[in-house]
Amino acid sequence: MFGYPAAFVNGNMFMGLFQDQMIVRLPEGDRETLNRAGGTAFEPMPGRPMREYAVLPRAILENRKALSSWVSKALAYGRSLPSKASKGAEKRGAAAGKPRATIAKRSDTVTDARILETHAKTTGDFRRAGGVSPPSSARSGPAGAGPLRCS
Repeated sequence: MFGYPAAFVNGNMFMGLFQDQMIVRLPEGDRETLNRAGGTAFEPMPGRPMREYAVLPRAILENRKALSSWVSKALAYGRSLPSKASKGAEKRGAAAGKPRATIAKRSDTVTDARILETHAKTTGDFRRAGGVSPPSSARSGPAGAGPLRCS
């Protein structure tokens, strides 16, 4: 999203990276709890918050157990939302006047280590990724980083 890696479940984004921030999609009660723990509303542009999204504070990012817990909450919330068809599938089906085809999705398990590795590759900060070294073909910025898909 916005050129940074994002993770989706059933077509819904439930977490992602934006600049030097990690964001999660949470129900209202969990967002309030996260705000009390130092989280903030996600505003990709100042004064334009995205509903349901919050920025994880540094203290949570540096604590694997806490990070894993918040990612699990975001994934559970994403799974509870109605499924969305991919935009490409909607356009193809509507353009042809045919019912939308079911697109098989690869099942992926998102782990906190994988998230930290993605963060490290995106930001160039390899200290928090548990010693992950940059790939030999590393480019600056998020170029080439695709979304994670879960089902």
